[in-house]
Amino acid sequence: MNRWAPVTAATSARRVIAEPGGLAVALGFYLIVVAALAGLWRVAVGVNGGGIAGYNAVAITWYIAMSEATTVALNIRMIADLGRDIGSGAVAVELLRPAPVLGVRVASEVGRALPRLAVCAAAGVALAALTAGGPPR
Repeated sequence: MNRWAPVTAATSARRVIAEPGGLAVALGFYLIVVAALAGLWRVAVGVNGGGIAGYNAVAITWYIAMSEATTVALNIRMIADLGRDIGSGAVAVELLRPAPVLGVRVASEVGRALPRLAVCAAAGVALAALTAGGPPR
């Protein structure tokens, strides 16, 4: 692995951590979505006799908590951002660097996603444990 990738990821992660308001908004959105989805699916499991496709309410709650953590952590507007950067000429300037543009962009996105993933996953574990109990085996 090149030396620039960990540095780029760490720099992006520090930027996300330095902006606690953005993390708080992402966490709040995550908790609302997980609480609503898990509640709806727990009701559906109860109505269906205690299981859906072999999964009980505990398993579905934990699945929703963890899968939504990864979804909220990712930048879903990345393709629009990239299109805007291509149109504005920012990518042309990035091509002058001695590191590959795609590699730098991927490392940067990984660095941005990791702090959000950590915060959301920790909150998801707490929420799922409180509402459904321990993780399924």
